[in-house]
Amino acid sequence: MRIIRIVKKIKQNFLEFFLPVFVVLLAAFLRLYKLGKVPCSLYWEEAALGYDAYSILKTGKDFHGNSFPIVAFESFGDFKPSGYFYAAAISEFFFGLNQFAVRLPSALAGIGIVVLTMLITKEIFEKEKHKNSLVLLSCLTVILSPWALQFSRAGFEASLAAFFSCLGIWLLLIAKNKSFCFLLSALSFVLSIYTYHSARIFVPLILLSYALLFFNIIKKWWKWIIASTLLGAILVLPIVLKIKDPQISHRFQETSAFTEVAPIIEINEKREVDGNTFLSRIIHHRYWYYCETFLKNTFSHLDPNYLFIKGDENMRHSTGQVGIFYPIDALSLLVGLTFLIKKPGKKSLFLILWWLAALVPAGLTKATPHALRTLLALPAPQLIVGYGIWKIIKQILLIGHIKLIKNFIPATVFVTYTFFASRHLYDYFGDYQRRASWDWQYGYREMVQFVSKNKENYEKIYITQSLGRPSMYFFFYNKIDPARVQQEENRVPKDQSEMLRFENITFGLPNKLPSQKEALIILGPDDRLDGRLLWQIEDFQKKPIFRAIEAKNV
Repeated sequence: MRIIRIVKKIKQNFLEFFLPVFVVLLAAFLRLYKLGKVPCSLYWEEAALGYDAYSILKTGKDFHGNSFPIVAFESFGDFKPSGYFYAAAISEFFFGLNQFAVRLPSALAGIGIVVLTMLITKEIFEKEKHKNSLVLLSCLTVILSPWALQFSRAGFEASLAAFFSCLGIWLLLIAKNKSFCFLLSALSFVLSIYTYHSARIFVPLILLSYALLFFNIIKKWWKWIIASTLLGAILVLPIVLKIKDPQISHRFQETSAFTEVAPIIEINEKREVDGNTFLSRIIHHRYWYYCETFLKNTFSHLDPNYLFIKGDENMRHSTGQVGIFYPIDALSLLVGLTFLIKKPGKKSLFLILWWLAALVPAGLTKATPHALRTLLALPAPQLIVGYGIWKIIKQILLIGHIKLIKNFIPATVFVTYTFFASRHLYDYFGDYQRRASWDWQYGYREMVQFVSKNKENYEKIYITQSLGRPSMYFFFYNKIDPARVQQEENRVPKDQSEMLRFENITFGLPNKLPSQKEALIILGPDDRLDGRLLWQIEDFQKKPIFRAIEAKNV
């Protein structure tokens, strides 16, 4: 009997201590391993984010010279929410200006989401027996998720915003017994709002869902709710006051699915055909088009091909070889949803509404389905998948009277899931880097190194803009003193807030070559200009990216 008690004690300690440690270590390994090298290069938004963070760290201003922006950083005129910039500045304080430091906040946020998955699973399924195995399965689905992993290994603001939203939701769930957590939850949601655009729609929706489902808790702690609401309202006031400024409105206007003129022209033509009557104006109203577009865009995120086969078409958002779930997750997701709906509880309904609320911001935009704009759903869908796997195994074990079946089924699930996860990881750290090197704008670092090495040998240097944002890569990889860049802010021509000249470098190809001395010119793959080839770099598919030529007007 004593031996049995010792065995039970060891098992309990393993589940309560060693299991969480294992989960965190596995999540950390997959998110930090070769973080500065995989993906193979910084895409231009990461470089801009990293250099702006460096500028804040060194001068207290962004590279345009704006002191400690609160609402948004101008960046290249697209006004990104400020949260990730300050997180990256902290990272760069410890690790310097490099690819690893820029991506570290996102990776840490990904690890944090795994930890919060553990805590949220315990809260939502607190009445389930033997829920430790459910917690493990839910965590593993997030750790190995192609969707979660993809965005936690690059400098995506959405990853950090998803962590803050997830933290806010967990604090809401435990606030029923710890009322001060309402204040902490408000702070977490505010941080999410200051980090990513989609959170500005998602957070009100998730709070509304909580209010409808847990009205009894709100009545009980109404004083704390009022205090938390006031705190949140005060903290987001700077955003509200600038709601019509480009800092807030520009991104929505740029991505909105409702700013296109063609549908309005089509609607007016249909009205004319119908005689432009009162009835035709009602039937052919733009709001019907907006509603149809919104529903189509929103529910495109439930397309099986997107969910389980190909994922997002953007190669920075997906490997293109797997969906945001593994194919094996289709059954688990269906089973998980079935059991949640079959015996609906407030917390299980909240889990489903969480996922749906995260689809709404993307439904308002173009280019759907969009894995990045729906990232605030994490880890709700994966938690449902984990619950589905757990239910499948549990039901089989209940009806399986043959010992072989009881051992075989869980082992089969484990082996199958391991196969899909291993296949994805092998591809992600391997061939995906070759396929997607163009999308990650591989070659900029090498090009900047070549230009910097030869910079003093030429009076004029021209760098193509055909691959986007060359000035930022030049500032980033050379760690140019931001004060020098700020001094040039009002002196040089710009395009969408990007400098077109710095010292003897022009970012853009010349209309006319200098006639006296030869210039160094960096060409993109589609640029055509005659000159003596000095150097070139190819992507991992052996396609030319940059070519350096020496030329003058003869």
